[in-house]
Amino acid sequence: MSQTASAGPSPVVSADLHLEVRYFYVRQMRLLDEGHSEEFAETFSDDGVFHHTSATGAPPRGRAEIAAAAKAALGLRPGLVPRHWFDMMLVEPRADGSLYVTYQAVVSRTDATGAVDFEPTVFVEDELVREDGRLLNRSRTIHRDDLRLSGGR
Repeated sequence: MSQTASAGPSPVVSADLHLEVRYFYVRQMRLLDEGHSEEFAETFSDDGVFHHTSATGAPPRGRAEIAAAAKAALGLRPGLVPRHWFDMMLVEPRADGSLYVTYQAVVSRTDATGAVDFEPTVFVEDELVREDGRLLNRSRTIHRDDLRLSGGR
């Protein structure tokens, strides 16, 4: 997957499919924001991969590794309530039946005093697949905007 706009118009998906995809993300991010790492990992396929371009080392693969990485990330900021905000979502069907979904995201963090700060904005590329009638992430790649500007990943 690459972070480039399509040269031509993307096929328009039905409103029902677009709504299903948005609901998938609402459910997925609530699990993460509420600290349910294992349930969050269950939203990935068995062979799912979670690649954050700013991370070092091999990306987590499979539900167990994704759950462990999510739990570790949540532990880095104790006492803060995270909220993931997604927008500018584009859903593109692929010939193999998967969905290529791109969107922009920001994460806010609120502390006990009500102070809010933000992580750098990101561009996300996901591949969603349908297994047993439900959508699952096969892959996620997160590109930090600040690193793109500085010549990073």
